[in-house]
Formats: sequence, C-alpha cells, structure tokens
Amino acid sequence: MKTFFKKKKQYIKKQGITVLVASLVASILLAIGLSIFNTTVKDLFFASTAKESEIAFYAADTAAECAQYWDYHGGGAFATSTQTVSTPIGGNTFVCSAQDITTSNWSAPVHTGVTIFRLNFPGNPIACADVTVTKTPSGDSVNSLTTISTFGYDGSCTSINSRTVQRGVQFSY
Repeated sequence: MKTFFKKKKQYIKKQGITVLVASLVASILLAIGLSIFNTTVKDLFFASTAKESEIAFYAADTAAECAQYWDYHGGGAFATSTQTVSTPIGGNTFVCSAQDITTSNWSAPVHTGVTIFRLNFPGNPIACADVTVTKTPSGDSVNSLTTISTFGYDGSCTSINSRTVQRGVQFSY
C-alpha cells in the first residue's frame, strides 16, 4: 500500500511542473506579442505623422513660391514701407492654386511693409498656408529686402486642433 501512495505523490508533483512550464511559456509568448503590437502601433503613428508633415510642408512651400513669383512678376503686388497695398496695384489679379490671393484674407497695414494672405488648398488632403511678405528698405532707394514667411497646415486653417501639423518655410532675397 505504501508504494501505491508514493507513486501517486510523484505523479501529482509532475503535474505541477507541467502547469508551471506551460504558464511560463504562455507569459513569454504574451510579452513578445505585446511588444510586437506596441511597435506596430508606434510605426503606424509615425507613418501618419510623416504624411501629415509632408502635406504641411508642401502647402508652405507652394505658398512661398507663389508669393515669390508674384513679387517678381506682379509689379508692386506687395506693400512696402512707403506704399500700402490694400489690393494689388492696377487692380491686377494674382492667382495661386486657382484662387485670387487678393481676396484670401489679404491684409496690408498702413506703411508697415507687411502683406499677409492665406491660401487654401482644397481637395484630398485639405491643406492651407498663411503667408507674410515683409519688405524692408535697403541702402539704396530702388531695392528692398524681401522676406517671405509661410506656415503650412495639414488641414483647414479654420479648424486647427492639437493634432494639426504645422511646417514653415522662409525665403529672403
């Protein structure tokens, strides 16, 4: 009879080791699975942020290039420190991305040499850019230093939230 009980006790001890090893293996596999899931979620977040950043940068760059184009070819499109331009000289129409920039929140305070306007880029994805053109007099009376600062956004400028990405570009010449 003693031998029967001894064998039974040994059998019970072996069952406990199996459960212990099985739970250890399950814990290790769960930890590996959670770390892979965590890495995947972070990669998806970074990928979407990179896309939004690219949209904001290209909006800013497009707006800056447009302002630079009209500064060269517009014949006094933007205000200087001696001349205020509420609308472009000669009533010209300055078009960027299929919209007249003089009707896009155009602002040129009196004798500051600063012109501000906004460009909206409709479509998918939506983007917009705020543009500031600053003209400061240089040493001679003909030329001035021009600085074009733009901030592009990956969405509508009217509904900026905590997830909106902003990128800026600045030209000086």
